[in-house]
Amino acid sequence: MCFGATCPTCSGKSWRGCGSHIPSALAGVPEKQWCTCEPRVTVDGKAYPPSAKMALPGLSWLGSIFGSGGGQVTGNTNTKIRLLNLAPLFATWLSPLLSSLLTNAPLLIIMPTPPAISKPKLDSIKVPFKMLLLNPLVLAITCFALSVLYVWRCITSPLRSLPGPRISLFSSWLLKYHEFHAHRTRYVHSLHQRYGPVVRIAPNEVSFASLEGVKEIYGSGGSGYDKTEFYNLFTIYGRRTMFSTLKKEDHAKRKRILADRYANTNILKSESLHGITERSKRFVERCSRFAGGSIDIFDEEIMKQVTFDDSLQNRLVEYYNPSLHKLIGNVLSLFAKPRKTPLADDLVMSASAKTGPAQFTLLSRMQDKNYEMEHIDMAAECLDHMAAGIDTTGDALCFLMWEISQPRSFYVQQRLQEELRTNPEAAFDRLPYLDAVVMEGLRCFPAIPMSLPRYVPSGGRTIDGYYIPDRTIVSCQAYSTHRIDETVFPHPDTFDPDRWLQETGELDRKRLFFAFASGGRGCIGKHLALAEMKTLLRDVYSRYTTVPDPSMGAEDMEMSDQLISSQPRGKKCLLTLIPLENGV
Repeated sequence: MCFGATCPTCSGKSWRGCGSHIPSALAGVPEKQWCTCEPRVTVDGKAYPPSAKMALPGLSWLGSIFGSGGGQVTGNTNTKIRLLNLAPLFATWLSPLLSSLLTNAPLLIIMPTPPAISKPKLDSIKVPFKMLLLNPLVLAITCFALSVLYVWRCITSPLRSLPGPRISLFSSWLLKYHEFHAHRTRYVHSLHQRYGPVVRIAPNEVSFASLEGVKEIYGSGGSGYDKTEFYNLFTIYGRRTMFSTLKKEDHAKRKRILADRYANTNILKSESLHGITERSKRFVERCSRFAGGSIDIFDEEIMKQVTFDDSLQNRLVEYYNPSLHKLIGNVLSLFAKPRKTPLADDLVMSASAKTGPAQFTLLSRMQDKNYEMEHIDMAAECLDHMAAGIDTTGDALCFLMWEISQPRSFYVQQRLQEELRTNPEAAFDRLPYLDAVVMEGLRCFPAIPMSLPRYVPSGGRTIDGYYIPDRTIVSCQAYSTHRIDETVFPHPDTFDPDRWLQETGELDRKRLFFAFASGGRGCIGKHLALAEMKTLLRDVYSRYTTVPDPSMGAEDMEMSDQLISSQPRGKKCLLTLIPLENGV
């Protein structure tokens, strides 16, 4: 539409109101030619734009299509400017992330109707460029190319004999699509449900959901399975932490420094227990201020302060296409406000610089002169452990408390309250039903539900009856290992703490329990996590009954994948607290 005029088609007061133009693309074009509406705008009896030669920067490639050069397109009064949204094309070629970025950023394309010339008539070119995808010849060539690629992969791929969707033989696009939409875990699990405990999920990636897979990849036999570059996403301040080290030798060195601080014997010492109890007490005091009302037990602001600041999609682009991530980051940095330093950064930086921390703490161990750790490495390790504790244990508690507040599981809450009422002085590790509730919560809602990828060592390995060549990415995910084998976990989608009180099958359940991973690189803080979860549940449910807030819907608590953890899709978990009459 014309600058400063009213568009008769969309009633916009200016080209900005109409939203049909991109100013950068119109640089150098007279304002009187800025009309794209039909019927054309008439100002002072003149229709715009008149016949003119339009030079649009950056569109010189159109000259080769329309027979013009130098980025100029000669047209007449029938010249039309059409807006063409190319998001679907870029979504296919680059990533679903670009699709979301481009959906509201149409490209400005000149589509003229030239006078008769010796070249073929260009009437068909008026059809939007995306319609080329529906051209029979283009479709035929595309289908032929994909067929050749598929047949070639079927013949040559070393993973061709593995169960899995056909598309996974020649493309990882579908897997990436689910990753970008935050439901990779559910997608991979659906493949296990369809194909079994071994499934090919990408041309060079295999997922296992079996005891044999867990033992081989992560157990003693899996010491040669190094972590993949995926873990580069977890470096902090440019340094590798124990979790993000790729080689087993580097991990072993760091673990020797930190392991004893997380040993169960150290967790059960009075100094450690005092800290756990105090944190739980503060949470209960916060609950008391909401007694009779609702409280959001998922604190998104705290998550932002201690966890990684980027979105899931941004981190995935960084992993799959570092060059694209850098380009996007450089462009967006021109417009974005500087990010405030999270509270956690200030905390760990200042704390790691101090001397004389309590002797039982992680920091005191790292400051030991025998280990010669740099200040920045100490800060990175501290922040990694802080983020892991909140981003995993906190999420698991959130899902667990939501589940036992549901009508279908309310009997669990009542039995737990009865055990706590009859054993008011018992330590948290002496309450069998509390232990069963926590174990079942971690089975259904693992702290780390997603895949933990590893590279197959040189020479290849046979895993669960299938030969897997070296450098293939293999993994297990707790969400599936806790559900696929129904001889070990009957009715796997049912929340049933009683299964952990049965002696029959106890060994198999413990072997398949993968909530904290397993083996030498399993979660070093699992004893601390269990102590925190049990202490908080004991303190809350000895005082309150919890029920869902009426404003909450099931969709709010759907599992939304992060990088390896998960959060409620609605980023909230509102529970109503009802004080117990005989509460402590």
